[in-house]
Amino acid sequence: MQTRNLVSWAYIVAAFCFLMAIPMTAKQTDEWQKYELNVESVHAGAFTPDGMGVAFLYWDSHLISEKPWNVVYTSHLALWDFRTGKTEEKSKWDYTSNSGHDPWPTNPRYIRFTVNGRRLILFDADGIRIFDVPSYKPEDRIAFDYPSEQTSLRGIGWNIVGLSVTPDGSRVAVALSDPGNVAGGFVRVYELSSGKVAREWKLSGEVKAIASIALSPDGQRVAVSWLPSEPSSDPEAFIPSGTDNIRVMDVKTGETLTGMSTKYFAGPVLFGPNDTVLTGSMNDDRTGYKYDTIKIWDGRTGKLLREITNARVGVHYRLSLSPDGKLLLGYTGTEKPVENFVTVDTQQFQIWDFASGQALATSPEFGPNKDEIPQIQLSPDGKFVLVWWGNGFAKPFVYAVPQH
Repeated sequence: MQTRNLVSWAYIVAAFCFLMAIPMTAKQTDEWQKYELNVESVHAGAFTPDGMGVAFLYWDSHLISEKPWNVVYTSHLALWDFRTGKTEEKSKWDYTSNSGHDPWPTNPRYIRFTVNGRRLILFDADGIRIFDVPSYKPEDRIAFDYPSEQTSLRGIGWNIVGLSVTPDGSRVAVALSDPGNVAGGFVRVYELSSGKVAREWKLSGEVKAIASIALSPDGQRVAVSWLPSEPSSDPEAFIPSGTDNIRVMDVKTGETLTGMSTKYFAGPVLFGPNDTVLTGSMNDDRTGYKYDTIKIWDGRTGKLLREITNARVGVHYRLSLSPDGKLLLGYTGTEKPVENFVTVDTQQFQIWDFASGQALATSPEFGPNKDEIPQIQLSPDGKFVLVWWGNGFAKPFVYAVPQH
């Protein structure tokens, strides 16, 4: 009898330990490890080609004069080993803001690595800077000339709303838009070897504002998303019927090759695998979240191929595709109205398998900046996500994606 009881207790203890191990294992698998950069005023970032660190741009400043408004910003390019917490300064230079453009400054900065990992392309409002990798020594600088046309908001100048670099670093596309969202904008493609403009488009008329741009991998086409001047009369669509608010344009000829009507206000646009074009929404109206899908188009014909979505909150504002085209990252945060304005409510992102559209991971809600939609980027191997806020008011961080 005593032996039987001991055996029974042994089974009970073993079963208890097994059941306890299940939630513990799940908890460890689902845990998002977070690495925070302890540096203020960071305005741009990007994973290094090996995915082991982050290149980031931060600055300090001092006022020269108020009338006219002049501030000198000392920009610092640095590297962050997020696993050890170590940072290393690589380069610095001065930029003088002015009343003609970027006075506060308000234009975002961009950092991009070429896919081969040999160059870093940095846009710093007054020029496109090129650095050698891994030495991070400056190679070249292309001065950036802003359009001479006056914008609707005097004293503000043109806003930089997008930058795209070909994988080999041969070409860069830059989009400028009117800060008052009424006078359209410009798209330029630069040859980095010569610093010359290969093509410029001026978009106006039905184009109220440019939202985003993307260069095709071969640098021969540019995809542009834009906001229409005329509102839609269809309650089921934000875009007027028959309006192609995505254009794919030929760099050599300047002609529009194809167009797409997303039906929502389109924001991010990317070239994907197999000559596809990916579009995302920039809608901040909760009633329209159900329409905010990631749409995958045939980049040659403009035909809608399929959609990926988060049925509860939609996907909007930010998209990032891994270099191999296998993983897709999208912003799934929410906004809410406050009096006559819209403010950030929750901040979150999701990762999908691009080929199947299956959701692989959903991040915890994060912050702390409630005044701006964060920038997000997948590491080259898809194991980490970089989060930062371009206004420099919150510290960037890296999430380690739970591996299943």
